[in-house]
Amino acid sequence: MVVKVFAAVAGQRDNVGDSLLRRPLLRAAEGLGERHVLVGPMSDEYVSNLDVRPEDVVYTDRRKWLLNLAKSAASSKIHLLLNAGEATINSRYLLDRLVMLPIFLLIRIRRGSVVQTGTGLRNVEHNSMWVTRVLLGMASVVTWRDDQSRRAVGLGGVQPDWGFFEGEPSDIIASRQSVARARRLVLSIRGDRTPPSKGWIEQTWDVLNAEGISAVVVCQVRRDEPRLRWLAAQLGADYVGWDADADHAEQEAQVRAVYAGATWVVSDRLHVLVAAVTEGCVILPWLPDRGEKLARTLAGAGMTYDFARALPRAFERNSSFSGQHPESSRAVSESTCTTHYDHSRRNGGDHVQGSTILASTRFRRATAAPDPSARSSQEGRVHPS
Repeated sequence: MVVKVFAAVAGQRDNVGDSLLRRPLLRAAEGLGERHVLVGPMSDEYVSNLDVRPEDVVYTDRRKWLLNLAKSAASSKIHLLLNAGEATINSRYLLDRLVMLPIFLLIRIRRGSVVQTGTGLRNVEHNSMWVTRVLLGMASVVTWRDDQSRRAVGLGGVQPDWGFFEGEPSDIIASRQSVARARRLVLSIRGDRTPPSKGWIEQTWDVLNAEGISAVVVCQVRRDEPRLRWLAAQLGADYVGWDADADHAEQEAQVRAVYAGATWVVSDRLHVLVAAVTEGCVILPWLPDRGEKLARTLAGAGMTYDFARALPRAFERNSSFSGQHPESSRAVSESTCTTHYDHSRRNGGDHVQGSTILASTRFRRATAAPDPSARSSQEGRVHPS
């Protein structure tokens, strides 16, 4: 009998970070059985970045996915991989979890597994936290991408955000840093918040000009484009936008190429920082961390983010920017209270090459190995919305 693995990987259709963080989540379920993947009402450009296989059963309609999930849970052993990323506990979240309660029970009765990994909770003070605690008490594996969420629920452990499992291997990043690297700063800011002040713009421009650093603004979230074009114009920086006909996979490749050739990154978008760090950039915490999402999630990977209110503080230990990238990156990291990605690897293992090892070891312990001969040969089966 084919073991079915149900996985939810829906995200925002205009946000590369949402697809790149769920790609390794879905990859962790490879080889465990027939994957039933909920992508939600997403466009093909979002799905392009998930590495969905031809043999996967793909759903755009959540109701059809839930119906098949419930039927399968009632009749056979299955595994359920819950979505990752940032979650807000509200009435919609609670209703969704209550709908899942009987399904959780059926899965456990038939000795299947429920797995939640790589999630962060935005409002941990919510008075309905007990609902999450009760439901996840039935899960086989529970990990959070930040310790604040883990402590609020009181279950599971902490594992780095899934986005850290992508990017270049350590040896490639090390080889890049062994040679002179472009003195380039990458910036990307949210378009849904108050824009940086005139003083911030002037101070940033002064530092870049004084230190001979070039700047490039990149787009990783399509709705941010108007704000990003404005920022590039204000700083006289190059701009790497998101072409209308480019999908998520193409845009991720484009921005990663920019990160690979840069030294530092400034952003209030979490997965801009994550993607840049996994290409060898050093984070400069020059933007406010509203809700402390950046700090708590980066801490899960052994890194820190402390908003430096005075920009020159970021360079006070290395004001001349002399030397090659490895030396200057360490100096800047120390002065801004952020750690280089290589440091997080030394503390927690290689987050790139160990992606399916670190992330799915617990998952695989909770599941039975499928029969290799039972893999479906059907291609491109899609349940349309």
